[in-house]
Amino acid sequence: MKGLIVQGTRGLLWLLLASVAVAQPSFDAIPDAAFTEDDSAAQPDTLQTGEPIEVEDFFSAPVELAVPEVFEAVPTEEAEGLTEAAAHWVTPDLLLYNAGDVEEVRLYYSPIARLSHNTTSLSLFGAADSVRLVPRVLPANIAERYPDLADWQAWGVPASVDIKLWLKGQLAVGARDRFERVLDATAVQIAGVLDALYAPRATQMQLGALPYYAGTVFQVWAPTAQRVSLFLYDDQFELLERFPLREDSTSGNWSHLSRTAPHGRYYHYEVVAYHPTTQKIETHRVTDPYSLNLSPDGQYSQVVDLDHPSLRPDGWMAWPTEQVTPAPEDAVLWRLALPHAQTLQPRDAPAFTHVHLYDPEATEHAAGQVRHFLLPPFARSGAEGLETIRSLRETVLRWRLAGYRVGVDGDFTRIQTFNDATSSMLDKIVPAYYHRRDPITGAALRDGCCAITATEHRMMERLLTDGLVQLAQAFGFESVRLYRADQLHREALMRSQVRVRNQHPAFFAYSDLPAAAVSPLSSTGVGSLIPPSLDVLRLPSTLDFANRAEWREATDAQRIALAGRQQNYLLLTQTDRLMRGRNVPDGQFFAGLANDPQETVQALDLNTLLSPDHDSPNNDENEQRRRIAMGLPLLSQGSIHLVGDMSSLTANQRSALDEWLAIRQSTPLLRLTSQQQIASRLDFRNVGVNQANGFLIMTINDGQGVPDLDPERNALMVIMNMNTRSQTFRVPGFQLHPVQANGHDERLHDISQPDDHFVVPSLALVVLEQPQQGPQGRGMPIAQKDYSKLYPAE
Repeated sequence: MKGLIVQGTRGLLWLLLASVAVAQPSFDAIPDAAFTEDDSAAQPDTLQTGEPIEVEDFFSAPVELAVPEVFEAVPTEEAEGLTEAAAHWVTPDLLLYNAGDVEEVRLYYSPIARLSHNTTSLSLFGAADSVRLVPRVLPANIAERYPDLADWQAWGVPASVDIKLWLKGQLAVGARDRFERVLDATAVQIAGVLDALYAPRATQMQLGALPYYAGTVFQVWAPTAQRVSLFLYDDQFELLERFPLREDSTSGNWSHLSRTAPHGRYYHYEVVAYHPTTQKIETHRVTDPYSLNLSPDGQYSQVVDLDHPSLRPDGWMAWPTEQVTPAPEDAVLWRLALPHAQTLQPRDAPAFTHVHLYDPEATEHAAGQVRHFLLPPFARSGAEGLETIRSLRETVLRWRLAGYRVGVDGDFTRIQTFNDATSSMLDKIVPAYYHRRDPITGAALRDGCCAITATEHRMMERLLTDGLVQLAQAFGFESVRLYRADQLHREALMRSQVRVRNQHPAFFAYSDLPAAAVSPLSSTGVGSLIPPSLDVLRLPSTLDFANRAEWREATDAQRIALAGRQQNYLLLTQTDRLMRGRNVPDGQFFAGLANDPQETVQALDLNTLLSPDHDSPNNDENEQRRRIAMGLPLLSQGSIHLVGDMSSLTANQRSALDEWLAIRQSTPLLRLTSQQQIASRLDFRNVGVNQANGFLIMTINDGQGVPDLDPERNALMVIMNMNTRSQTFRVPGFQLHPVQANGHDERLHDISQPDDHFVVPSLALVVLEQPQQGPQGRGMPIAQKDYSKLYPAE
């Protein structure tokens, strides 16, 4: 790049950022003084004009913190560490701490981590400086942002404090009596003030190793670090060079521009920072949180240019662009092992909309070892890792060219290694920030093996957002199944999904959840993967008096499932009460969980469906039950997630599955996109205390009075007969759905009788339609609801 003219650093940076080609969101430029350049980038014959950048020699001398002398030496025999972290610095001028009735509260600072509280002498030693905190009224917006701390005492921090300097050292809050005895002392949790000071700028900047035509920009967020250095290594992990990074005090980012770190170069950082776990200033070598590949031993990150020709298969990103963005409710996902997806021909797959790739070699334990949220799915390491990127893209490309969308698993909830553990990474860069902490002890909160990520903190939310954007932008995924998304911060999850969908409108997220009375993801737009009812397999088909109540309650729950498990859907139940879905019993919980059909992902597990656990001696009856259990989720509102080996299906079972898929795709009435659409169109007949046992009848209206969603039909009717005898129905103007009229179940071929009568066989699930010829007909309007029966009353 001889002759490149740069005035200071601004010109080079704008040229670099104008050529951004990495798979990350679009962010603002890097600040002028936010990085250093290596020697090769500063030679006169390479970068001309402007004064050379002066690089401070961080390796020959420690960083100067310019702090006053320590007030008082710490007597060795009296030194005791701080055992709790029960103070929260939430904004630059506000700290929360329950001090009780004391004379004063002070904030103490030590740049060299020498603070110690002696509970015998009631003294606090080792402070280089301290300030008195002033009682304050907790502002309403802070109480709203920190609901768990809303009843804590608030204290004002004086403007004289050099906050950014103090945050790089050890902090404590002490409560003193009128004799200046320190009755209580605690460490300080600082995630809130870090967000307030740095996140507005830091969330707008790119992070990681960012290859450009003029070099690679390294950026890492470490606002509490006293020093950060970059180490570059060759393929044998021999040290090539090391450089100090320069901090941008506005964002907390440390940056460096290197001309000697091309695609494939290995690197890691050295971070010097105070660590509250050890209560010491620690020096750690760490990998990059934004790593795209690692060395085989996981100790080094690798510079990866996702636009490098070796990582882009021919035709990458060349799949057709759809004129209409599909809704999440259109999705029928098939969970498919990656090796199977790499060998199966798409033409041999069922008519799903998505294939959802998963790693059959990943165990629950391995999933918890995630430390780098931007590593590609199915990540390996070293040269194999780069090969994985290309082979994964080849697989996605093949399926997308065949008309399928592709999804993948994602875990942004857990990290197994944290605090000062050997394999920890995030906690060594910004200690005690990325994980959710106990408000009193400061201990990391856990989900079994792993610490729970603190997505309520802005830069952890940023990791979540960047991870989702990268799945869509760099690998072509259009759906993600999140592990325990209920543990992610609701607003962060919603903002992240909006951010992704702004760039990739068809992208949607869903999550598997533990059983719950109400989905914690309701009103987020994120789907909840909900297991289907197995009552059609479990309940006896001879519905005698002994099991009638059980059947009726299970049927009410199944009705709410067909209605997309909407919380507010109104159903006249078997008790003759008008109830909303959120109040309809479903085992130990309730049937209505969601506030939008895209929040319901109906699960269909072929392995469970084919299990003989609930079989009767009658094989024909077992197969008929399985057809019903297979069809019910596919005739339900919401999207569908199917698990299981297609090769385990018999020919008749595979035919049945293909038919249910074809019926679902034939009409948007089975894929309604709002709670209001469901409430105004979908209804159930044969309900209440006088219902005939063993029959479920659902109608979906597309006639006069509602917008015409399906120009071929005025209405649909679904009839489930769980009795061991056939039943005749009179339904004027309807006919058997063409797919079933020509389908594998020969019992349905003669279902139509004269005078609009239909004979529904025993153990059958039937779809009827009212054809539309020209303008909308009357359809099947929903029945009027008697709100005097509403329970509980509203």
